[in-house]
Amino acid sequence: MADQRVEVADYDPGWRERFAEQRPLVEELLGPWLAGPVEHIGSTSVPGLRAKPVIDMLAPVGSLAGAQAAVPVLAGAGWLWWPDDPCRHYRLWFLRPRPQAGTHHLHLIEAGHPDAVALLAFGDALRADAGLCRQYADLKDQLARQHRDNRNAYSNAKGEFVVRALRRAGIEFEVVPGVTAALGAAASAGISLTDRRHASRVVFVTAHREGGTGLSRERGIAPDTTYVIYMPGTRYAELSAELQAAGIGAEVPCVVISRATTKDEAIVRTTLGQLHECPAAASPSLIVVGAVVGAAAHAGADNEEFSSELDEKILQLALQHPLHDFEENGSAE
Repeated sequence: MADQRVEVADYDPGWRERFAEQRPLVEELLGPWLAGPVEHIGSTSVPGLRAKPVIDMLAPVGSLAGAQAAVPVLAGAGWLWWPDDPCRHYRLWFLRPRPQAGTHHLHLIEAGHPDAVALLAFGDALRADAGLCRQYADLKDQLARQHRDNRNAYSNAKGEFVVRALRRAGIEFEVVPGVTAALGAAASAGISLTDRRHASRVVFVTAHREGGTGLSRERGIAPDTTYVIYMPGTRYAELSAELQAAGIGAEVPCVVISRATTKDEAIVRTTLGQLHECPAAASPSLIVVGAVVGAAAHAGADNEEFSSELDEKILQLALQHPLHDFEENGSAE
């Protein structure tokens, strides 16, 4: 679907009414598949929070496979389905009335699915903690200015904030393959790929093809670049040699992250020159190379974004929500 321009607006009490108008209509349409009430989620559900003026709605269903039958029903009422949604393995996603001017988004997710728990818990946390809400509002304004014409970049950049909050609270989540995977994995390791104090650009490459990453062309380009290498396998010595041949110093910090955000997550910090000495990481894995890795490793407690009290608050809100169950994996918007 085509991007809609990112515009963050002051909180509008009418957002609650726009949700209330659609809720009974959606619940009637989804009656045979619903497993609970339709919920108002996202920033427009948080009083006082600036947001894109699009109402996000969560419809918990008993079975995602069974809810496929609801697609034509919703289409008849003006809801447009996104069949190529990269998150389609756990949700059905709709908007109305059209992609270039959407007013509502609808997420059909199985009741109790960890992603639904995470969406609801994060909203509850914003409503309960004014400080967290202010931090999020400031971040949204900054990112809206940076990515005004790129909604995907705007959403992915917000992901670091959301992931860090949920991760530190003990709420597991699922990382979607692609650029989001790098953001989620890096955030789980305490790394901000786009930290402007240490990086002016980020480069994403894959290492699974014959011929390497193609980074030989990087010689002489910005030395403060962050490199994210997908699918490195166990070719650490080869990758180390290739990157050093491209002019990236052996002393540059790097990290190997495998099975990010799961209970089997492993994080090994090293330098590019010593990368070949790392033990083979379980798949899936990725490597991050750059000054941002070293900055994260040396960050003190004073630079932590969330307190332990806030972590506990988010976790308790998640556990108290009626859609919570005992799943161990989750997902964040």
